[in-house]
Amino acid sequence: MKKLKIAVLIAGPPRYINSVIDNIERVKGDRDIDYYVFLWKAESKSKAREEEQILNRGKYDIKYLIEAEPNLETSYDNIFKKQSDSGLSSHFNIIGMFNSMRILVQCLEIFNINYDYVVRMRTDCSIITKDFFPTERIDEGMALVSKNYLIPYSWVSDHIMVASVKTMIKVWSWKDNDYLHREYNQVGRNPEKLLARKLKKNNINVIDEWVRYKDYHIVYFPVKESDPEPFNKNITDNGIKFFFINSEKIYSNKRELIDSYILNQKKNQDYYALPKIKKIKIKLKRFFDDNFRL
Repeated sequence: MKKLKIAVLIAGPPRYINSVIDNIERVKGDRDIDYYVFLWKAESKSKAREEEQILNRGKYDIKYLIEAEPNLETSYDNIFKKQSDSGLSSHFNIIGMFNSMRILVQCLEIFNINYDYVVRMRTDCSIITKDFFPTERIDEGMALVSKNYLIPYSWVSDHIMVASVKTMIKVWSWKDNDYLHREYNQVGRNPEKLLARKLKKNNINVIDEWVRYKDYHIVYFPVKESDPEPFNKNITDNGIKFFFINSEKIYSNKRELIDSYILNQKKNQDYYALPKIKKIKIKLKRFFDDNFRL
């Protein structure tokens, strides 16, 4: 059987870049991978992580690497008067992410290699499942994405994406900066809404392929209280590198607890996806059940 030829695009601050690539190498099987890496040389203070890594250039065969100075925190103050929605990164981080991906997909056009598919990854994404990579070539006009139950159904998570070369270029390309900034403003300055808009606009079929906490984990250190306790405890006790290496085992040992955590998130997402009238009825039922039980 012919080996699948894959391009992996990794963009972001350095964070846990070595552990991310090591994880990919562990689960890639006999797939032939080219790495395209765009690293910001520093992290914004608001998003800084502990135990950040410096890319081990001699260890990995990277086809394309660029290291750039990060945007200034005031870079887009004259363009975006309002801050991002609550809980999101600042504009200079978000636009930096989109611009780094724009450059990486331009590299795909320049190299013009017939990849079976392209993977977009973050620099803080730990792969949990061994069955991470698709086993067949990805058709045009479809995108496999990660399912994050912390966001509404209509949004598209930017954690992981897999698509053909042409489809990936369509998703992450804008004809100029003004066009990107205008579309970003039109969706309320929200990157996950912007991705959803871009996919819909290009008639790309979106398929949920991986579930957060079950198939992958976005690693924060210090840990986020909202993440599953077994993950947080392991990261705190044993460190980042240990978690990346052992995440599958950690999930397996605490599977029932973590799956229950995921299910509760899904129920919450299901509730917020309901029409307003149904939510009002549910609230009224809960009120009467709690206050007028015999």
